[in-house]
Formats: sequence, C-alpha cells, structure tokens
Amino acid sequence: MTRLSAFALAAAGVVLLNVPVKAATPDGRAFPSADAAAQALVDAAKSDDTAALIEILGPSARGIVTTRDSVADRNSRKVFTARAAEKMRLVASHGNPKNRTLVVGKDEWPLPIPIVERNGQWYFDTAQGREEILTRRIGSNELDAIEVCRGFVEAENQYAEKNRTANHIPIYAQMIISSPGERDGLYWDAKGEGDESPIGEIVARALAQGYTNKHEPYRGYYFKVLTAQGPSAAGGEKSYIKDGVMTRGFALIAWPANYGSTGMMTFVVDKSGIVYQKDLGPKTGEVASGYAAYDPDHTWHPVSDATRP
Repeated sequence: MTRLSAFALAAAGVVLLNVPVKAATPDGRAFPSADAAAQALVDAAKSDDTAALIEILGPSARGIVTTRDSVADRNSRKVFTARAAEKMRLVASHGNPKNRTLVVGKDEWPLPIPIVERNGQWYFDTAQGREEILTRRIGSNELDAIEVCRGFVEAENQYAEKNRTANHIPIYAQMIISSPGERDGLYWDAKGEGDESPIGEIVARALAQGYTNKHEPYRGYYFKVLTAQGPSAAGGEKSYIKDGVMTRGFALIAWPANYGSTGMMTFVVDKSGIVYQKDLGPKTGEVASGYAAYDPDHTWHPVSDATRP
C-alpha cells in the first residue's frame, strides 16, 4: 500500500486538471523567477523543513504540507526530492507563459501546484492545486484504510487457526501487539522459523500506536479493535469476549486522523470481512474514537469490491 502526501503526488504521476488559472493573489513567498521558486521548494523538501515549505506555499498550504502522520510526510518529501534529483523542469501550463508547472522525475510527473507570475513576481498558486491534492490524498488514504481492514480480518482468522479453546472454538486476538513473552496479540517477537505472527512488526506497531511511542496515525488513519457489537449487527448485541477470551467474533474501526485532509470516510469491519463506510462529519475524531462496539446501521454502506487491488 502507498500513502502519498502533497509532494509524493508529483512522484506518483498525478495529472493536473485542465482548469483555468485563478485570479486570486497567492499568499506564499514571492520569487524573482519560476526557476527560483521551484528550486526553493525542492530545497525545503530536501531539508524536511515544514516551516519553510509553508512560507513558500503560503499559510493556506499547511493542511497539505503536513498531516498528523509525520513519518509519511517525511517519506513523501524524500520521494519528491529523489524524483527532482533525477530530473526537473518547468513547462508552460495550458500554453500560458505566466503559469508554469514543475515536472519531476524521468517520467516527468507534474506537481499539482502551479507557479504563477503576478506583477513581475512568481508564486506558488496553492489555491489552484489544493483541491486536486486533497482529492488524491484522501482517495489514496481511504483505499489504504480499506485494505488494512481486510488485512485485519485475514490476520485474525490466521491467528484463530492456531488458537482454540478446549472445545476447539476459535480464539481471536484482543490486541494488536502481544504482551511480553505471550502470543495474545496479532504480533509477537518470533523465536525462529515457523513462529511468525499473523502481521509484521512495522504494521503492528503502526496500528497499535503509530510509528513512535506517541499515538500517531497510520497512513492518515487511526485504527481500534472493537470487542463487542451493537443491535444493528448480525446476531444482535453481544460482547465478543466470553470467559476472558474473544471467541464470539471481532471487529475493527478506522477513521481519518484529520477529517477533510487525510480522509473523509470512517470504516468498520467484522468477522464477515464486509467493510462498511460512513461520513461522520467534522466531528469524526470525537465520534469514532468513542465507538466501543461494531454497530453499522442502515446509514452505513458496504464498500464496493471494485476497491480490491
């Protein structure tokens, strides 16, 4: 799965929308030439300098320059600068010499934010590129979140194949990362060949607590294991845990870390493997983080199988 933010979009081959140049005055830093503007952007990205990037692109670019997923932001800047090191040039957009597009990489992929001339000075027109960037980012993040949900179901089923009660009832993991020395989560430190856990360490730690010891999102989304279901779920309201072990099912919820910037939709999935989605609105973080049970009612809609890779 690939999560790309603003600068990785160029490296991913984003095609600019054929829209006319907006007349609004850009709010970023002014440059004497389009080349100077382009080089300043590349230098700031190479230095991983968020403040400089915002100064160059303007305050309105904050939401596209940085997300709450700091590791992905940093990696996307590396992708962009690596492409720029391969090749970079400016081309006139729509035949307008006062509107330039920065293209990078051997395949000449375009950055969605054009460089425009106003009164002899050159600026990045962040307003024009913002919608395209967010649309692409959100779409990429949401597809990644859906795949994580599906992968979670596979991991739980794999875990249950090796964990049974005395009556041979499948036991599901209640945690992402196992307790020290235990096998009670979907990830543990393997002692050798044949002892591998259902999911790898990088994904496990990301889903459990982000890339660091802080609680950070994974590819723009937060994830939480649900240990119960509500009345709208098949089979009605119940806890998945009985006698201290989770044998009655499992579920997961995924929601965007920054609604409207890293994603729009919230996703839930249970043992059935069907992923449901819903737009919880501007208070998504508050609402979704409070979910304790899997309970998709008629306002939730199944994700199309067309999203499968």
